Amino acid sequence: MLQFLYYTIEKGLFPRKCEHDDRTIFIIAVLYWKYLVTKVLDLVDTIVFVARKKNNQITFLHVYHHVFMVLMTWCTLKYDPSDHWAFMAIANCTIHTIMYTYYGISALGPRYAKYLWWKKYLTIMQMIQFVLIFTHVVIQTYTSQCPMSTITYWVGISNLMLFTCLFIDFYNKRYKAKLKNIALSCTGQIFD
Repeated sequence: MLQFLYYTIEKGLFPRKCEHDDRTIFIIAVLYWKYLVTKVLDLVDTIVFVARKKNNQITFLHVYHHVFMVLMTWCTLKYDPSDHWAFMAIANCTIHTIMYTYYGISALGPRYAKYLWWKKYLTIMQMIQFVLIFTHVVIQTYTSQCPMSTITYWVGISNLMLFTCLFIDFYNKRYKAKLKNIALSCTGQIFD
């Protein structure tokens, strides 16, 4: 993540000129290979859930998101190795660092549950991430002299919208339902 950040600081958040020299392509390729490794590790997370029979943690959102990210990262590396998705990689790695910090704390046991009050805010951060990446891609497409390929653009934008919708649905089912159940149980206790 830090290398993507350094690259973005050097080239700018919205690079306006095309740089196709061998050095730049090589740097981008190395960064995407490293990012691809992180996406494969995220997919292994899903495989661990299956192996541990944690079916309550295996959702369409989880599987689709992790499989898609591996495929999209590989395709971008192979067919469109540009810096167009560098901001996405920075944002995504940041969110995953926070997410795995949460998982790490939760793995310490029940004594640490009191420190995990922020889980729903992690989901909100993920949704904000998608909106920021979407905005960045659209702005970059219209301001850059070197636009990304049409296929990469539309596949990326479409999936950012899909991810946002899936995460909103997840949030509503996970957190809105709990609030409703708490309200119902409180109401039931009052009238019983």
